[in-house]
Amino acid sequence: MIEILFEQSGDPLRAAALKDSEDVLCLPFLPDTGALQGGIGSPDRAAVLAMSLGQNGQSSDPKADLLAPLLTELKRLETYLGQGASVRIWYSDTPYSLCGLYHLCSILLKWGNAVYTVKMPEYLSAPRFITRYQNLGEVPPDVFSTFLTAEKKLSRLEIQMYAMHWENLKKDNSPLRAVVNGRVIGVPESVTVQPC
Repeated sequence: MIEILFEQSGDPLRAAALKDSEDVLCLPFLPDTGALQGGIGSPDRAAVLAMSLGQNGQSSDPKADLLAPLLTELKRLETYLGQGASVRIWYSDTPYSLCGLYHLCSILLKWGNAVYTVKMPEYLSAPRFITRYQNLGEVPPDVFSTFLTAEKKLSRLEIQMYAMHWENLKKDNSPLRAVVNGRVIGVPESVTVQPC
C-alpha cells in the first residue's frame, strides 16, 4: 500500500505511524493557489511554490529547487502504479487537500489500481473532551493511524467524478480555490475569509 499525503509537515512521524505501508509519498504542490492550466510541472506552479514558501524570486531557478522533489514523487507514484500497488489517499476538508485528491484522481484515472481514501474526521470525541484538528499536519502519530477506521475504497465512478472536478477547476483557472458549502470552487484573489 502506498500512502499519499498533501502536506509536508510531520511526514516522518506519519511514516512511523503507518509502518505497515510500502511507502509514504508527500505531494504538497499547493493546488488551491495559483493558475492550474499550465500543469503541475509548469513555471507558473514553480512561481506559486516560491511565493508561498517565501522565496520571492531569491532562487535563480525556483522550478528546479521547488518542483524537482514534487515531480520526483509523482514519478515514484507512477512506478508504483505500474507495479500494481494499491494507493491510500489521506485528506481533509481543506482546499489544498481536496484539490490534491481531485488532481490525484485525474492521474489515477488511467490506472486500474485499487484506491482507498481516509478522510480526517471533523473532530474526535473522548469522554471528557472533543479535539478538532485543522489539517492532517496537526495530528499526532498515535492518533493519525486511528483514522484508518474511516478508510473507504473508491469506485471507478468516484475516481472519474473527482477527476472531472479537477478538470473543471483547471478550466475555471481562478487564482484561488476555496471550499464553499462543502464544494471546492474557484474564487478571485479579493475574497477574504471571515472568522466564524
